[in-house]
Amino acid sequence: MGTIIVTTDQSANSKSAIRFAINLARARKAELIVLHVYHVLRPTIWSENAYQVYKQSFINQTEKEITMFLKKIIRSMDLSDLSFELIMVDHVDVTEGILKFTEQHSSDYICISTRGAGTIKKIFGTHTSKLITHSKVPVICIPSNYRNRLCKRVLYATDMSDYEAELSRLIDFVKPFSAMLRMMHMVSSNEFVADRVLAEASIEKN
Repeated sequence: MGTIIVTTDQSANSKSAIRFAINLARARKAELIVLHVYHVLRPTIWSENAYQVYKQSFINQTEKEITMFLKKIIRSMDLSDLSFELIMVDHVDVTEGILKFTEQHSSDYICISTRGAGTIKKIFGTHTSKLITHSKVPVICIPSNYRNRLCKRVLYATDMSDYEAELSRLIDFVKPFSAMLRMMHMVSSNEFVADRVLAEASIEKN
């Protein structure tokens, strides 16, 4: 047992991460948490009571919409039923909201959809890149065009600095899928490699 967290903003792009997280949770027999970060702005002329009434109404409506959104995805995967927990987190920054939640709640993986970043977003960073940089929990980024299918092969790119520790985490990830794990290390044309065959044999032995 464990916990898989998947984030959603109810967009079509987030469906790919949800599908992947569902498969991952089922394969690992893990709890599935669907996380939605929101923030309700308060008009300055509103009283505290008026704001709280509106905020609660917004939360209730959003919970209904996300639940329907999730159930539609579950039906599209030919699953009659699936247990999940929907959690709403109030935070002005989406990434910070996710990080704060994962710091307070133990989890194995965070799944998030990504569709790539344009020039401006690459300069300032996307939610996904910020999450990868700061999260202590492994982040799995799912392309928005990912389609529901069995995980058969995993490619592990490494700089060889800590591959033994990293491999133990990867083996734990691929084992429930019985997937093939490929390990790849790239060197530049001017980088010295004493004996590639000998190095590969040593690594395989380890």
